[in-house]
Amino acid sequence: MHELLRQTGERRPGGDWAALAALSTVLAQVSLACHLGHGTLTERIGRLVDAAPGQDWYLERLATALDLSVSMLNHRFQGEVGEGPAAWIRRRRMDHARRLLSTGQRPTDVAKAMGYAALSQFSRAFKATEGCWPMEYEGR
Repeated sequence: MHELLRQTGERRPGGDWAALAALSTVLAQVSLACHLGHGTLTERIGRLVDAAPGQDWYLERLATALDLSVSMLNHRFQGEVGEGPAAWIRRRRMDHARRLLSTGQRPTDVAKAMGYAALSQFSRAFKATEGCWPMEYEGR
């Protein structure tokens, strides 16, 4: 990147860092777009969720990341999977939580990794999808 900046000939105080930040942002967006562009909608959403399971994947954020409108995302996902994206993502995140718990990670740490503000919130969500409390699942 420094070579790119050197070749541009623009040497302003702070300009290098501003240009690097802008270039970095563009490269990250292009990389994400290329990575997400392959596969079914379910596979693409799965890659997003797996990369950041603790992220709050509300529909607007998902639609933006996939370059779709919210209504198109819902329509296409419903047609592909037969349910809405929110329920599917909740299960996918709990699959990830289960894997973490089975490696011996503490429920408190797993709750934080899954983006829950409190262990009690995570525990209720886990029990609703898995049928047992996270503390009961540890080490399985």
